[in-house]
Amino acid sequence: DLPCSANVANFLLLTVHDTDLARLIGDAIGHDPPSDVKIIMDKETGQSKGYGFITFESQDVAQKCLELVCTTTSAL
Repeated sequence: DLPCSANVANFLLLTVHDTDLARLIGDAIGHDPPSDVKIIMDKETGQSKGYGFITFESQDVAQKCLELVCTTTSAL
């Protein structure tokens, strides 16, 4: 499988950081953390802007994460 990228938008808490999200996703899907997580941060406040980008090692892992997010009602 080729790497698969995803845009995560409008559901991240302002205090979440790249490493937090990577660890949370890895734990939630029972798999290694995504190979790359980039949360877009506000340069002035240092807080998350609520969106970012994730690169998964495969489409299967990305799909598993998507299914988890679609069945979860709380924000990350």
